[in-house]
Amino acid sequence: MTPKSPKNRFTVLPWMNSEQLNKVYNSLYSESISQKRWAVDQISVWNTRCYPSLPTAVELTESIVRATIHDTLYQVDKTFCQEEDIKMLYCIALISVFLSDWFIFNVCLVSVTIMALLSVSPFVK
Repeated sequence: MTPKSPKNRFTVLPWMNSEQLNKVYNSLYSESISQKRWAVDQISVWNTRCYPSLPTAVELTESIVRATIHDTLYQVDKTFCQEEDIKMLYCIALISVFLSDWFIFNVCLVSVTIMALLSVSPFVK
């Protein structure tokens, strides 16, 4: 059996193209809750497409953004969920970072997001 030439090799990615990846990235870091929700939903679709090989950084960023969405909705409407639920989401997101295979890489990648969370979350003060 002869090895395949480099031009016949394919890399399977969860996103359709680089534009979709950039749109999700920009939506994750936007101020709009609806854009963040859309991005989190899109990452869930990606996870379905390539489970269990979604890039760790994408998965961790999604869990942190999901926690911030719930936190923001809780601040608007205290009946949305309980304060303990928000704390649990933040804890799960942060513990996932420390338990991931790419610990050093992920800490560097999501440290800015974590710092932003700590500066805006009312639970840290």
